[in-house]
Amino acid sequence: ELPQASDFDDLDKRTSRFLTLLGDAVRVLDDNTGKTSRIAAFIDENYMDPSLNVGSVAEEFHISQEHLSRIFKTVTGVNVSKYLEATRIREAKHLLAAGLPIADTALRCGYYDRRSFSTAFKRVEGIPPGAWLKQL
Repeated sequence: ELPQASDFDDLDKRTSRFLTLLGDAVRVLDDNTGKTSRIAAFIDENYMDPSLNVGSVAEEFHISQEHLSRIFKTVTGVNVSKYLEATRIREAKHLLAAGLPIADTALRCGYYDRRSFSTAFKRVEGIPPGAWLKQL
C-alpha cells in the first residue's frame, strides 16, 4: 500500500521522485536491450566456434557471466546458453536439409563431434538428427 501524500508539495516531490526512478529504469532497459542485440548478433556470427560459450561471450563483452545471463534473460526471456544451442541447431537443420552429412554438420555448427551434436539436437528437437532427416 502506498503512503498518502500530506499535501500538494509532498505529492509533487513523490511524483517527481517516481518519474526520475522510472526514467532511470527505462534507460537501463534501453541500454540492456541494445547490449543484448549486440550479444545475439555476436552469437549468430560465431556459433560455429566450438569454444563459444557463456564465459567466452561474457569475456568478449567485458561483463561477468552472471550479468550477461541476467540481462539476456530479462530482455529475451531465454538463457544465453539456450540461445546459443538453439542457434546451432537451427543452422544445423539447414545444413542437414541441404544434404551435408551429420558428422560434417556437427563440426560446422560448433560441436566437437557427432555424439555431442546428436545429444544437443535430441535435447532441442526431441529426436536424433538421423530420425529428423528421415522425416524430411
